[in-house]
Amino acid sequence: GIRDLVRSRGLGDVYKRQHPDWGTAGWLPMGEGKGDLFHGTFDGNGKVISGLWINRNTGTGNGTGIWGASAGSITNLGVMVDPEGAVLDDANVGAIAGINNGIIANCYAIGDVVATSRVGILVGSNGGSITQCYGVGTVSGQRYSGGLAGFNGNSKTISNSYAMVDVTRSGGTSEDVGGFVGHNYRGIIENCYSTGSVTDGSTPLTSKGFCGSIDAGGDYHMSGNFWDTQTSGATSSAGEATGLTSAQLKQQTTFDGWDFASTWSIISDNGTVSYPFLTDNAQDPVPGLVVAWNGEGVWGTSANWYSSTMPESGANVTVHSGNLTIDQDVTVGSMSVAPAAKLTLSAENTLTASRLILESVGEEVSEGRDNISVASFKNLGTVSADLVEYQRYVPAVAFEYFASPIAGQKANVFGDLAVTGLFAFSNADNNWVRQSDGNMEIPAMQGFTFITNDAATVTFAGTDFYSGNQSIALDRNATVFNLVLSLIHISEPTRPY
Repeated sequence: GIRDLVRSRGLGDVYKRQHPDWGTAGWLPMGEGKGDLFHGTFDGNGKVISGLWINRNTGTGNGTGIWGASAGSITNLGVMVDPEGAVLDDANVGAIAGINNGIIANCYAIGDVVATSRVGILVGSNGGSITQCYGVGTVSGQRYSGGLAGFNGNSKTISNSYAMVDVTRSGGTSEDVGGFVGHNYRGIIENCYSTGSVTDGSTPLTSKGFCGSIDAGGDYHMSGNFWDTQTSGATSSAGEATGLTSAQLKQQTTFDGWDFASTWSIISDNGTVSYPFLTDNAQDPVPGLVVAWNGEGVWGTSANWYSSTMPESGANVTVHSGNLTIDQDVTVGSMSVAPAAKLTLSAENTLTASRLILESVGEEVSEGRDNISVASFKNLGTVSADLVEYQRYVPAVAFEYFASPIAGQKANVFGDLAVTGLFAFSNADNNWVRQSDGNMEIPAMQGFTFITNDAATVTFAGTDFYSGNQSIALDRNATVFNLVLSLIHISEPTRPY
């Protein structure tokens, strides 16, 4: 068990960056070499090995990780790579094992893994079985590089696992790089998903969402697999995998055939949602968790948060319904505001977020109908957000009021204006005027109407986030709630055509 491993290999001192027996190369893997595989049974009993670092360049490809090469059974173990280091070698590299020819189950790895070939956060090459495992972090390699595993071999199996790993092709032009697995060589991958990006340096590789490449001979089989198109930026993938939005991957109904009775769990409760996570190997916090607010009140009203628990700093949150007033300085991951919900930032307070998302839903607005519901954000304080997105989910042509929250935003953020249709209201003419100049700067808080046939996400990318309670009346009967409008009603002759 863990105790014997600690005694025999000094593993309890992994967190020390200069263990006296390691020199500058770091941890010496067990099962060192393709001819010296680990054949035992190791049950980690839910324990975590932290502070792992390996810095080797053996040139042998014999395997690098806690285990270099294993033909045994490794279960119930977590490995956390030293945040100031990495697991690094030339080929067949993973935090748990460089080469797996046995069983790895109920394990996870977190951190950075680097190699030239056959590299994954969990294992570099899989020649056995991996089940109910996950990985979080980054992977860098030139070929056979994947989020969970770099290479999956003939008739070998990966099932009920996921990777939240950004993969970088660090050189060359190999197609064998993917969000979950780099290359599936006639192997079996079932009921798995990935969320990370795949890039060539800093250039997105949009066709590598889940799997980089496949060989479909032999016992090849892939089914029930998914990747997140929003977080990955990928639009397609090799093999049988489906790209879906983050919201779709947080709905249990998406995962037909997955075992949510004993293997998988998901949170979906009145706006609070998560990605699927493993019931007996649960990530903490659970992946993709968005904590919902429902009700009226200020940030500190714990009863209005999911499970009556205040979100921790850096958590992803959503105003699912009601009106939330932020009356203190708050730092979150993403902050989304659902259609018809309202968010107010009080004066002298600061909201810091990686993403601010304003949502809308509805159909075409015609005279006498109020059937578009928009998120509202009233900003009296200071906002620091890396991305500000206006997300609209409308199945048909829609006419919607909105206002840019950022100064200096160009009109071409809405694409081809001749196709989408962008209208500004002219007080002088008491009518809407189509805009045709994509280089026109949209004045912050200026009212516009946006028309398109498809659901869309518009990411604002101006200079300064607009602060203050200034707003512009677009219609004599419209109610303005700062960044976007609520209680929308368009009456003739102000309806844009």
